[in-house]
Amino acid sequence: MDKDNAKQIIDEFLKKTAGEKRQFMKRQLEIIARYATPEIVEAIKTMHEAELAEDIDTAEDVTVDKDAQVFTVITSDGSRYEIGMADEGKGRIEDVLLPCDCQDDEETLGKCPMCGGDAVVDQEGTECPMCEGSGTCPTCGGEGLISLRDAEAGHDHGMEPEGEPLSSAKELMEGLDDWEEPNKDLAKFIAGYLFDLDKLYYENYKQYQEFYRTYFNDDAFDYPHIIFPNYFTPYLDEFTKEEDDKFYGTVEIGGENLLLTVGETDDGFAIEAMEVECSMSNTSPDLHDETYLECNCSESTSDGKPEAECEVCHGTGVVTCPLCLGVGWIPIAPTALTAEDINDPERYRKGVADYYDVD
Repeated sequence: MDKDNAKQIIDEFLKKTAGEKRQFMKRQLEIIARYATPEIVEAIKTMHEAELAEDIDTAEDVTVDKDAQVFTVITSDGSRYEIGMADEGKGRIEDVLLPCDCQDDEETLGKCPMCGGDAVVDQEGTECPMCEGSGTCPTCGGEGLISLRDAEAGHDHGMEPEGEPLSSAKELMEGLDDWEEPNKDLAKFIAGYLFDLDKLYYENYKQYQEFYRTYFNDDAFDYPHIIFPNYFTPYLDEFTKEEDDKFYGTVEIGGENLLLTVGETDDGFAIEAMEVECSMSNTSPDLHDETYLECNCSESTSDGKPEAECEVCHGTGVVTCPLCLGVGWIPIAPTALTAEDINDPERYRKGVADYYDVD
């Protein structure tokens, strides 16, 4: 086992996982095309193309720690794969150090994404609710890197899936009688969509299990759920018809909650919009579920009203999630939320006026 062997192992691993990802996206889009509008399909296709257009990660450098008996392979995306030295030349991955999102910019490295490292969210010194006043990134603890082995140690799981694959779409319709206004045709449509996806997700999970057995030291840590897909049995919640004659409801597929908007067509139904659960819902519950914090900027104004130029509340007096504006959902198709949207004060002001009863 030498540096070249270590580099070859990681390059092979990265190439195979990238190929599986590409195949999964292709088959996923084929399924979506049977159930969604062309606008949805085009939006998801564009997202896939943008993701696949990124350069495939490759091994760039290898360092050796002879005392620890470890090769560290540094890849093009900044990840660090630690491989144990094995006499037979078939070293296994002992840990993966992943770059935290706070590494996206040198100025944000190790800093809380909400307060930018200031520990407070306004001039009055209000403690940042995300980092609880530490100023450091709550995800990596300010290190800029996340140990996959340490992160997995906090989970009580093994290699087995979190659920069992569906045997038929009918399993998803068992709760239909609990709907306030049961719609069997709609439920059958959504159940068919989830069942088709379920088969794909389970096959994908089984393939990544094989990657785990081949490349990772399974004595060092469990199946790496953070970078590999797990399998979760799909779930279908109640769909209700709103004033716009569209049906709205949530589903769970691949362990991810989605809010779907479904419209009626001449021959059935079609998914018209998809929204994903906000990534900050769990880390900042005070800024979600129709709750918010009152901005202290009004304490520094003569009339007691929010400061019009306040960079936190944008003159609304409301401090809520900058991503989803507190509603808990982020649109991904047919129109996806962009960085420009998030940084747009007008969007924030309009959202606060629409969602909250404030003066």
